[in-house]
Amino acid sequence: MSVDWRRIELSREQIRAGELEKIRSQFSLFMMTNEPAGEIAVFTRRGKSGGCEVYFPPAALRFAEFVFERHPPGASRPPALLGTTLLAGSHDSVATLLGKSSDVQSYRRTGGRSQRRLSAAGKDRNLR
Repeated sequence: MSVDWRRIELSREQIRAGELEKIRSQFSLFMMTNEPAGEIAVFTRRGKSGGCEVYFPPAALRFAEFVFERHPPGASRPPALLGTTLLAGSHDSVATLLGKSSDVQSYRRTGGRSQRRLSAAGKDRNLR
């Protein structure tokens, strides 16, 4: 996997001060006003000591300049799927975590049960 993602780290204090919410709201506002492609998103993972890591896929880099001005990013690989949360963006963007096109769909609620649909060799499987 290539190292073309960017990552910033926020401390527990920065999260308490609202920095993560500021990133989420600014990025969401940008997406609502600019209608970007489905692979543009921001992901988070819990970090050490109560902080978190914020990940930006390649498609989101040019739209994240307002974040990078306050938090210089480091180069990174995509985060592991397990434990990663979509902070802002299209649910179709979850496929970018796997380095694939948007064949992977996020969880959706149907009848009170969570389902995750994966397209594998042209056949859909439901996992419960």
